[in-house]
Parts: sequence; C-alpha cells; structure tokens
Amino acid sequence: MYDYKTAPGNGATPSSFADTLNLRLDHRIDFSQQSLLALRSDLPLLAKNPISSSNPDGDYVYGIGDVDAQAVYVYDFDKQWAAGFGARLTAPTGGTRLARENGKSCP
Repeated sequence: MYDYKTAPGNGATPSSFADTLNLRLDHRIDFSQQSLLALRSDLPLLAKNPISSSNPDGDYVYGIGDVDAQAVYVYDFDKQWAAGFGARLTAPTGGTRLARENGKSCP
C-alpha cells in the first residue's frame, strides 16, 4: 500500500512545496485460530523544494524519512475477550537536510 500527498511547505516563502510518498507493508501471520502476529512497516520518501539563502532557485531535495516497523501479537481467549502486546521501532534513517525545512527527517 502506498500514500502520496502534496502540501504547501513551511519554508521561507509560501511557494515551497513538500511531497511525501509513503510505502507501507501490512502483513498478518496466523499461528492458530486463536493467535496471530500483525506486522506493519512504513518507509516515507520525501521531496521538498525549499527556497532559502542556500537554495535560492528552489531546487528539489530528495531523501528517505525515518523507517517505522511494528509487530503485535494477539491472542483471542473467546469471542468476547482478547489480549495482545507489541513493539514499535522507529529507525532514524533520515538525515537533517529536509528536517530543518519541513519538520521531518530526510538526508
């Protein structure tokens, strides 16, 4: 699954834009009728044309944002009760080049 959005940037001038393409993977592993493992990961691809003193022409800057992965184990006791636990990991794979311009990490 992917998600694409374009939004006005918050750079030095209102003519800057930020584009985000978010690649997402969702997967479910059934261990039995009562238990499962749900997996999800996101990889944001970012582009921005910040107009600043270091980029007066507003050339696009491209990069990868922070990778996000999570896993949840769920156990169904019966039709009414279930329990689960999970973990989430956000890897700082993005740099700071676009972070100053649009609040997201990107090289």
